[in-house]
This record gives sequence, C-alpha cells and structure tokens, in this order.
Amino acid sequence: MIPIKHLLKMGVHTIEIDGVPLKVSVADCAAVIDWHVNDMKIIAARSNPSVVGLDLKSRLRAYTNTNLPVYNYQFLVLCVGDRCLIVYLDHLDCFPDSLIGFLNDESVCHVGVAINEGNCRMLKHKLLSSQSLTKAGVDVGELVARVLGKSCLLTSPITLLAREAGVNIGKQEDFMDGTKAASKFYAKFLSSAEVKDLAKDAFRCYKIGHKLLSSL
Repeated sequence: MIPIKHLLKMGVHTIEIDGVPLKVSVADCAAVIDWHVNDMKIIAARSNPSVVGLDLKSRLRAYTNTNLPVYNYQFLVLCVGDRCLIVYLDHLDCFPDSLIGFLNDESVCHVGVAINEGNCRMLKHKLLSSQSLTKAGVDVGELVARVLGKSCLLTSPITLLAREAGVNIGKQEDFMDGTKAASKFYAKFLSSAEVKDLAKDAFRCYKIGHKLLSSL
C-alpha cells in the first residue's frame, strides 16, 4: 500500500483551460479524496458566490436486448476556482462521506452538465447512497435560462450558453458533450491531455455559474 502522503503527490496535473492555469488532481482513493474535498470546501466557502462546476463522464458499457445503450459512469469531475478534482469511479475503493456531504451542501451551487433526475438517480445507485444528489445542483442550461429569462436556452449546447452568459471560452471543437458517453475508454492512469479533456466542461460550468450568480 502506498502511504497517503505519497498518493497526494501523484495524479496531480498542471494544465491550462481557456488561458487559466489549473491544478487538477485525479484520485481513486477515499483518503486522498477526503483531503482534496476539504481543500475545495475551503475555497468554495471563501468564494462569493459559492459555486462548484460539476460533470459526469460516462462510457458505453453494453446494449440491452432491445438495443438500448447502457452507460457506465467513469468519472465525477468537480471544479472550483483554479482547482479541479477528477474522481475515478471505476477504480474507487469506497465512496467517502466527505464527498457525498459536499455534493449535498446547500450553501454551494453545483452547476453541471446534464444535471437531471435520471443521471443523479443512476449516480446515487453507483454510490450506494440513500441521499439525494440533486438538491444542491442545477443544470447549466437551466441556470442560464433562468437568470437571463430565456427558456429557449434550456437545452442549448455549452458553447452557446457560455456566449449568452458573456463567458470567454475556447473553440467549439475543444468541447466534449457532457450529455453523452465519453468517446473512448480511459486507462487507469491518465495523461495531462486526457485530464484536460475531462476537466473542460466542469471548469466551464464553474465559470458560467460564477459569472451569472455574481451578476445578481
């Protein structure tokens, strides 16, 4: 077993998204996740408004007898300020209470891609949790539509949502659609390019959420 003090130094990537340098940690150990969640809670508490970007990345697992796709959640991504945490659900030893508590913290607005009852219900099953994971979260499309008073934006792509919110982001081809399964299977140990690919949507949800809630 690798001691925690060494695990904390592994899986750490310094990347840049939309010109912003970010520190991204990839974790599949509950004790390491505890440490990072506590750090993110402090950052979120000091921020006004208190916003966390959230994304779920999935991959196609199989097809049912009626040819319907079955997806498996592979990653949970959280971003606040210049910090991001990628939780590798496929390899997680156990899901820490600290993370469930953070996801349910009603003092924090979790803004994410495809945050809906269906996805949160599947994630709740994955975590074997009896707690709701929706009460502190809002889909980025719903937030933009509600704040700007434009119902037509409810199901818009994140590129359009960012433009409507006045958030400067990268080119359209830089985006991964968070409502669909990831197009490839990610290895257990991620490269910096893969980390950047996974963190983009959550970080941009954070930027959009922070910009809109700051305007109120």
